Amino acid sequence: MKLQFRYMDSDFLELLKITNINNSKIKRGRIGLAVLFPAAFLLIMLLLIEYLEEYILISFIVWLVFTIVWTIFSKDIYNHIMEKSFKSAAKEILSKGIDCLKDTIFSLDEEGIKKEIDGIVLTASWEAVDKVFVTETNIFIKLINTNYINIPKRVFENNEEQEEFLRYIDKHIK
Repeated sequence: MKLQFRYMDSDFLELLKITNINNSKIKRGRIGLAVLFPAAFLLIMLLLIEYLEEYILISFIVWLVFTIVWTIFSKDIYNHIMEKSFKSAAKEILSKGIDCLKDTIFSLDEEGIKKEIDGIVLTASWEAVDKVFVTETNIFIKLINTNYINIPKRVFENNEEQEEFLRYIDKHIK
């Protein structure tokens, strides 16, 4: 079975998201952002307590409201920031890589998966395939070395061809 296509920005963007979704640094960053601003606000209030003495209750209420609102929206803010950085990284990868300039040819056979771009060939045996999962726009093949191969769904002419592709892989992975 052979597939030929050219990668687009959206393919790399989803690949970056998938490979980083469980990254502990990203999780710590999101938690840090959620805690940092309310803690800094509280610290400033405590440092200015002698100037705020008659308004301390109002200041505390403002801090509490800010903390609640921030807790509710900080995840969305963080996700927006990460989306922008993923888009920037995807564009940089595309500008430096051959993947978007030349067609990629994927072939599946009894030995494994072969990815070829302009004479450069990468081969993964079926034993190296950990799992396969499907998103709305891509099929991801996770290898045991934590690398991913992504195949955009748009390369398939119809659902039957995609299902045949997935069945072929499922038949060969252990």
